[in-house]
Amino acid sequence: YGLVGSEMCIRDSTYTAVYPNPSRGTTNVTIPAGIGAVDATLIDFTGKSLQQWSAVNTSNLQLTNLKPGMYTLRVSVRATGEIITERIAVQ
Repeated sequence: YGLVGSEMCIRDSTYTAVYPNPSRGTTNVTIPAGIGAVDATLIDFTGKSLQQWSAVNTSNLQLTNLKPGMYTLRVSVRATGEIITERIAVQ
């Protein structure tokens, strides 16, 4: 497996990080401090929404018990409307 992941600049060198990626079933998502509430959705490779979080204000979101496969995490920043898309590989 190759390394899969992405980072997106939200505000002047502030990044979202997904680690470890690829993972063995547990993945951490670091959300930049100070951006306010975000909504997040975990989507499987078929486009099915597996889990949703609303108005998350935490700086770390942990995804657990993921089965092997490819996932997409969409994080929407409520204050700005920006959308961050992260790909997650689980071995």
